[in-house]
Parts: sequence; C-alpha cells; structure tokens
Amino acid sequence: MKIVSKPVSITAYTTNTVVKGLYQLTEDTRLSDVLNAKVAGKEFIPIKDATVTNIHTKEEFTVPFLSLNRSNIEIIFENIEE
Repeated sequence: MKIVSKPVSITAYTTNTVVKGLYQLTEDTRLSDVLNAKVAGKEFIPIKDATVTNIHTKEEFTVPFLSLNRSNIEIIFENIEE
C-alpha cells in the first residue's frame, strides 16, 4: 500500500531561529498530529528546502534537508498560499 503525502510549506520558530521549508504531510494527518505524536524515534521533523534565519543577527542560510528537533519548536504553522 502506497502512502500518499503532500509537501506543506511551514514556518517554525525556535528560541533563536526561524525555519521555513517543506514538510511531507501524509494524507488525513494534521501538523498538530505530528507534533503531538508520542512515538519513540520521532523526535525530529524532516524539513526539505529549509531556510534558517537567526532572529538576533538576521543571518540566513539555506539547506536542502534539515532535521528539526520537536522539543525546540516554540511556534509552528502551515503557510497559507495566496
């Protein structure tokens, strides 16, 4: 059985950074479900095409893949496409 997923544009805030990128969200799953899951080995959220900005210095860098630690996320939301 093939798992159907779609890329979702997200923005996440940690203490010192803003992370923007794409998260592969599986069908019939909400972003809040991913964050609230208590599954061993799922401490990190994979983000593709990530841009990381330091909140204090405004320094920015881009990486093709980033593992974002769920425990460091203070705010996260799906970006609304216009």
